[in-house]
Amino acid sequence: MYSNISLLAATAAAFAFTPGAAAQTAAEVIRLPQSPTISPNGMTIAFEWQADIWSASIDGGEAVRLTYYAGRDSAPVFSADGKELYFTSVRSGRSQFHVMPAAGGPARQLTHDSNRKSLRDVSSDGRHLLIQQTTDRGWHYSESSRAFLLDTEGEEPKRMLFDAGVMDSAMSPDGTKVLFVRGRSSAIRKGYEGPQAAQLWLADLETQPPTLTRLDKDRERFQNVAVMDPMWAPDSKSYYFTSDPEGVFNVFHQVLGSDDVRQVTDVAADGSDDGVISPVLSRDGSTMLMRREFNLVVCDPKTGETRGIEVTAAGDGTNSGLERKRVKAATSVAYTADGKQMAFVSGEDVYVMDRILKEPKRMTFTPHNESNLLFSADGSRLYYTSDTSGEVDIWEATPNQEDGIWWMAEGFELRQITDDRGVEDDLQLSPNGTHVGFTKDTNLFVMDEDGTDQRLVASMWSTPSFDWAPDGKWMTYATGRQLQQRHLHR
Repeated sequence: MYSNISLLAATAAAFAFTPGAAAQTAAEVIRLPQSPTISPNGMTIAFEWQADIWSASIDGGEAVRLTYYAGRDSAPVFSADGKELYFTSVRSGRSQFHVMPAAGGPARQLTHDSNRKSLRDVSSDGRHLLIQQTTDRGWHYSESSRAFLLDTEGEEPKRMLFDAGVMDSAMSPDGTKVLFVRGRSSAIRKGYEGPQAAQLWLADLETQPPTLTRLDKDRERFQNVAVMDPMWAPDSKSYYFTSDPEGVFNVFHQVLGSDDVRQVTDVAADGSDDGVISPVLSRDGSTMLMRREFNLVVCDPKTGETRGIEVTAAGDGTNSGLERKRVKAATSVAYTADGKQMAFVSGEDVYVMDRILKEPKRMTFTPHNESNLLFSADGSRLYYTSDTSGEVDIWEATPNQEDGIWWMAEGFELRQITDDRGVEDDLQLSPNGTHVGFTKDTNLFVMDEDGTDQRLVASMWSTPSFDWAPDGKWMTYATGRQLQQRHLHR
């Protein structure tokens, strides 16, 4: 039933089109190029645009279209000598790695498996690809992905480098170390501070098993900021990364073993809060390529000076001035008691709507994760959990109108109910609607429907599952193989 819930949004593109024109002009400026990469000598760039791979000069100008397939070709990476381009394509039916001449030409398929994988780097000797592949070692993608080495000639079996979750990774030029990112935050959740922020780690491959060391440090109350996009300097002794300690993603540089961090870019100096996206460093360390807003930007990693480059494409195009986005996935769905209204989480934010018109209204606008939705018995309150405060706590939302029609409300009042380091989860309303039960770490708690009188019901060694008795006066809970009951006294 939930698969039928969809959110449809239309947004105007951030670049202009000639009214009534269906085809692109003779030289259309390329906006929103994806997965930019740069050649080892910093002279040529490649990127994904309109589901194909393109290349251009580092100075901009007209781009050359390298692939022409109906399926998506993406994530280009130059070989160590700059003569070839590795990329990902679905032209064979599944996402597979391919390689082709950097100037264009026939592509050769490298992989023939059904694994979910992504290409991250190429070893300096050109013998191996550093890839990430989903495994069964965790329920969340950030913990289930592992870093592997893949032989470019297919002569050696694929080898997992170390047993730790990986969101992003980069191999040192000398092949002895890997920088990798762990965590659940992403660059699109700008301004996030909290325990799920991405962390930067170092894997020393010269030890067996590899030694794993975290490079960034926890901030007070775990109000961490993301550390992402690792890039090695040519000497394998220092590295670059992006972070947003001031709310805008910039590039930073740090030497291994040192606490001194040098900020390379200051893109917010122009007054904008749009940060650096997808930076890559040329293998010789001379040039950094990145995207900011809708355009490509070149940076001198020594001075931090940046300049925009304009890349154009000639020929017939497929762009439209309107983008329609359909989000089909909805989690943590909750209904009012009469079943006429509902709330759900999509894209980690809360939406409310009725079940007939299905016109969703967004309730939260945060870079944080909301979940565990629960309506009060009369439908006047919506409880949920969020890590907006830096820790996972229970929050309460109420609409700013008295008729109880959530999806027609012009605004919502959000109130934090709990404020502690415990992780609240599994909110359940008692059948008589007077109490809310929930877990906090390994303990079972209950509170009145207005959030007051929070009290411990049972303390256990592992997180319990629980249920309410029909009269709302008893709770049954279990942990491990133990099943118990507890009477609630008013």
